[in-house]
Amino acid sequence: MLNIKYDIVGSFLRPEEIKNAQAKYFNGEIDLKALREVEDQAIADLVEKQVAHGLKFVTDGEFRRR
Repeated sequence: MLNIKYDIVGSFLRPEEIKNAQAKYFNGEIDLKALREVEDQAIADLVEKQVAHGLKFVTDGEFRRR
């Protein structure tokens, strides 16, 4: 078995749902609340995946970073 050490630095690629919602927000098609709902769900999904893979420390993926 490999003994591999790793660090999570925080950034993950943003899923298409966030990219689409951000574009709609910046075009005035949705409000900030709707954008936050999409971001919240994507963050929850990401955290769930990280926990499922046994990571001791998790990140929100910096999905709200501009």
